[in-house]
Amino acid sequence: MKKIKKSTESMQLSSIIHAPIFATSNYKVDENSRGLVSYDISRTKNERVVYNGLELNASDDFPLFAIIISKYQQYRKFSISLTDKELFEALKLSKASRTEAKRKVLVKRIKRLEFCHVELFFYKDGCDDVDKYTTRLSFPLFQSTFYDTESKEIKIELSRKLGAIATADFS
Repeated sequence: MKKIKKSTESMQLSSIIHAPIFATSNYKVDENSRGLVSYDISRTKNERVVYNGLELNASDDFPLFAIIISKYQQYRKFSISLTDKELFEALKLSKASRTEAKRKVLVKRIKRLEFCHVELFFYKDGCDDVDKYTTRLSFPLFQSTFYDTESKEIKIELSRKLGAIATADFS
């Protein structure tokens, strides 16, 4: 369990957390120079993760993703609404640093997450052929995002596959 703030605890999908999705970019790399990456890794002998998306990092992008997943888990709704205040508080930004520029950075981070696409493959024991999987699940992290600049609210529609991923094959 990743604890961002007491009110934003969440259980994270181990396939995503243990894959280097949030470790593909150094936090010092300028946002605008982050490119698209694609990788295919075998996390365990029975599970393979394929990621296509923008370079993300653990210090900027993962806490935001964790807050969104936490909100889903608290309310069990795929439509998540987050206000600027909730985001700033969850990311532990002081009141003095809660500027319009910081809000724009948060929106850019969410835009990066919009480009994430994950495929999970599950294999039976002893299968060495990558094309002989028993289960394949492919999904973007988000179905859609909606920004209301007047109310300063961001509405995120999570991929239904992300919420329904706790099956026997994908633990």
